[in-house]
Order: sequence, then C-alpha cells, then structure tokens
Amino acid sequence: MQDVNERQQKYGANFIRITMRPIYHVILKEISNPFYLFQFYTIVVLMAQAYYDYSCLVLATTMIAVGSNVYERRKDWPLLSATEQVNESY
Repeated sequence: MQDVNERQQKYGANFIRITMRPIYHVILKEISNPFYLFQFYTIVVLMAQAYYDYSCLVLATTMIAVGSNVYERRKDWPLLSATEQVNESY
C-alpha cells in the first residue's frame, strides 16, 4: 500500500475526465470525416450536372448516416460516464 501512495504522490491521480460535447460540435466533427467530405463533393457534382434525384438521394443517406452516428455517440455517453465514476472509486 505504501508503494501505491508513493506512486500517487509522484505521478498524481490516474483518471480520465470525460466531458460531454455539445451536439453541434459532434456533428461538425462527424461531417469533417473525409468520407462525408467526398459525399458533399459528389452532391455538388451531381447537382451541377442536373442529376437532382441522385443528389437528393446521396444527401438523404448522408444525413441519415450522420444522424445515426451522432445518436449512437450520445447514447453511449451515460455508459462512459458510469465507467468513469466506477474507476474513481478505487
């Protein structure tokens, strides 16, 4: 036990603080993924060539995918928070 106390004094507490980011920050991080940037480029090219149906389809599927990923991240937040609280009890 003395070894543990010495290491805590030398290195400090061993914990990771997990903060919940605002939704707009999570969305911006998600759409900055190269895949979604390519999707945006595809939408622009399709609209420039008057393929409005395809561009709308790509836009809709992209929005559904981003929404689903953001939802999953927000859903997993309580689990991460609970894990953090369990580890702080040591």
